[in-house]
Amino acid sequence: WSPYARQKLRLYNELDHHFHLRLAQAYSPAKKYIRSFTSPIIVLIATTVRLFAAAAFLIMFFENHFQLTGDAIALCAVIGVCTALTPGQGDAADPEDLLKNVVANTVVG
Repeated sequence: WSPYARQKLRLYNELDHHFHLRLAQAYSPAKKYIRSFTSPIIVLIATTVRLFAAAAFLIMFFENHFQLTGDAIALCAVIGVCTALTPGQGDAADPEDLLKNVVANTVVG
C-alpha cells in the first residue's frame, strides 16, 4: 500500500495491529483487482511474438526431422512466456465484484 492509501484508509484512533490486519486482508483482493486490467499494447506485442516464434519453431522442427534442438526449446520458452502475458478466454473477471471484495476488507462498519 502507498503512504497516501495508508493515510486515507486509516481510521481515527485505530490501533496499529487492527490497521495492519485490515490492510493484510485487503491485499489479495486488491492485487486481483489490479491484475484484472491488461495493457493492450503488451497483449498485442506478446501475441505477435508468439505467432512468429511458433512459425519459427515449426520450421526448425520439420527441418531437423522432428528432433528438438536447443534453439527449438528456447522458442518453446518464448511461446510459453508470451502465452502467459495474454489473457485467456475464461480469464475475464468482473472488476466490480473484485472491487467489492477490496471494499469489504478495507471499510469498517
